[in-house]
Amino acid sequence: MKTILLVRHGESEGNESPVYRNPDSPLTASGRNQSLRAAQRLMKDEPYHALLSSTLLRARETAQIIGEKLGLSPIPSDLFVERRKPSAHIGLEKIGPEMLAISKTIHDNFREGFRFADEENFDDLKDRARRALACLAAMPCERIIVATHGVFMRCMASHATFGNAVSGHEMSQFMRAFRTDNGGIATLEYDETRDNPWLIRAWNDRAHFSDPLLLFEDPDRL
Repeated sequence: MKTILLVRHGESEGNESPVYRNPDSPLTASGRNQSLRAAQRLMKDEPYHALLSSTLLRARETAQIIGEKLGLSPIPSDLFVERRKPSAHIGLEKIGPEMLAISKTIHDNFREGFRFADEENFDDLKDRARRALACLAAMPCERIIVATHGVFMRCMASHATFGNAVSGHEMSQFMRAFRTDNGGIATLEYDETRDNPWLIRAWNDRAHFSDPLLLFEDPDRL
């Protein structure tokens, strides 16, 4: 049986900005602290054997902080990057009418075959979630950490739950209901002997942010 921890990256400058920015934004000081807290939490677990990371900067920085604490070298992979939004989003206010109108059109038509513009659509996300889970299942090690992103974590979780039959409606419901905080951790198990080999053990675990036994170090010294 495999244990896979999906760690959402710490807060990024893009998260903090009121407008959508270039997707490759770095962590804020708060995001580095969140990543350090997650790393300190993982140090208390049984040893992990591999650390994978999205190739986007905020996830790579998160993985680097975790890897320094756990003695693991992050392995970057485009399989775990965040969902690509349409380029028309960049520069728009996140709660502005133009952005909200685009988002509503995409949400209302999130199904097989629909594409608004140059975004990653349902078909793309379904295929990438399948390939990401297959990659993790095929790895020879049993305890794996993945530094990734909030929306794509939910895409993976929906595919783990419903398999290749997952619909746009089901994946969309996961995106809306299974919220993730920066630095939150989800725990998945994989056991190929089960009818559905994937099991979601925990979601958006944030216990490390309130654990008084975890020392609050300065991540800039790492």
